[in-house]
Amino acid sequence: MKRWLKTLGCVLLCAAMLLTAGCSEKEVSPDNRLFTYELSGEPASLDPQVATGEAALTVVRALYEGLCRVDSDGRAVPGAASGWETADNQTYMFTLRARLKWSDGSDLTAADFVYGIRRALEPKTRAPGASALFCIAGAEAYYNGEGEWDDVGVSAPNSRTLIVTLTAPDESFPAQTAQSVFMPCSESFFKSSGGQYGMEPDAILGNGPFALRKKSAWVHGEYIRLVRNKEYTGENPARPSGLYLKMPNGKEPVDPVAAVAAGTVHVAHISDEEVLRAEQSGLQVMSFAESAWGLAFNCANGPGAVESIRQALIAAIDRPTLMTYYPEEAANTVNLIPAAVTWHGRSYRRQAQNRVPYSTDEPCAQLLRAGLAELGRTSPPSLTILCLEDGVTRLLVNQLLTDWRTQLGWYVKVETVADEAALTARVASGDYQVALTGIRAAEDGAAAYLRQVAAYTGVSAPAPDDTIESLREAEDALLRSCVFYPMYARSSCYALGATVTDVVIQPFGAGIDFARAGRT
Repeated sequence: MKRWLKTLGCVLLCAAMLLTAGCSEKEVSPDNRLFTYELSGEPASLDPQVATGEAALTVVRALYEGLCRVDSDGRAVPGAASGWETADNQTYMFTLRARLKWSDGSDLTAADFVYGIRRALEPKTRAPGASALFCIAGAEAYYNGEGEWDDVGVSAPNSRTLIVTLTAPDESFPAQTAQSVFMPCSESFFKSSGGQYGMEPDAILGNGPFALRKKSAWVHGEYIRLVRNKEYTGENPARPSGLYLKMPNGKEPVDPVAAVAAGTVHVAHISDEEVLRAEQSGLQVMSFAESAWGLAFNCANGPGAVESIRQALIAAIDRPTLMTYYPEEAANTVNLIPAAVTWHGRSYRRQAQNRVPYSTDEPCAQLLRAGLAELGRTSPPSLTILCLEDGVTRLLVNQLLTDWRTQLGWYVKVETVADEAALTARVASGDYQVALTGIRAAEDGAAAYLRQVAAYTGVSAPAPDDTIESLREAEDALLRSCVFYPMYARSSCYALGATVTDVVIQPFGAGIDFARAGRT
């Protein structure tokens, strides 16, 4: 049985996962406990409305706190808000904690949350996560320049009350406010930062459990060093004395497993191939399946725009033979939505069960003839498959080329790119015909993932309502239309020191929460 089965029990079934062993206050002293973590790179910005990627969001989650936080079960728990009320799951009233402070000691009010949301919805801000706010009434129209701010469902009737009205009922909304794009922003401080907000220590003002206290605490290209925020008054004060967040120096590649085993770092992102070695070294390993890999078709133009052509290409695939070339650490999958994605705090995959990808008894050659007729052709047009240039991927692609040549008489060309980032960028921009690629969840939620698939392939985004039945139907519709043919799933993996406790790892590149981290 492949190694991925050993770690499947660690898959996140919610929006976060928590290490729980040995986590009592008696066992771990909160003093003089510095945690070290090597970021994947230097954050481009620590502005929570703009920050994106695991590195930046790890720092942002330390420096800021939203209305809510997410616990180990994926449930919303009080953050900057002490609680919330709703009568219909559509209009929410959040009550902020008394005596909330920014890290400079100034008062934090509900108006700061309103301003943060407004900034994220301003087109000039170019907030990568702005779409997460579109659940708010009037937000999408305002973002697109089609509505007024007064029509957006966010208001602060007083300093401790924030009212949010959604476009539709959503009982999971409080958990969404833990995302960085919902975090507060001081309007006066932002305007005084001279366009440097989030770029330098003296242009950062947070409300989270950690703070940047000195200009030298962020040395570009080397490290970011955070200390406990003495002004923090919430329920999640920093347990560690500080965080030392290193950046790759580009000199010698760091062996993450060896570094965690030696204690020079306490948590490290590792590849699938390094999981077994980490386990053999006595380290804790956490993994969660956040991406589905397979064939993505550009349905906006070219041959991929014809459904019967997509069906012919998929019907020609000898899947049992193809599976023999799958990466050892990958899991065979027939599902579009990966296992880490949730619905109402629980694994969507477990609730929706496995779906059925496209299959047919109709000969693939017949499907191709129908598609060519639609194009007004008698022979296949030029077609290029985009993929990574690594050895395993080329074995898979070579098998696909063989199947298409023997079954359809279609000679397909190959274009390679060096890394996953370049591949994702090409697919997201629509600059491809067909690609062997992974679609990695950019945010939690089954509906959000389906919208991402639609955006990558150029089809209309499904609009399911908030029911498991509707989500299943939307996923099945995309599978039947053959816009994406799932082949295998891959996981993000982390190694943690054997004595490390209470580190919350956020899926989908959303960062790591060290606020309650300890060591036994």
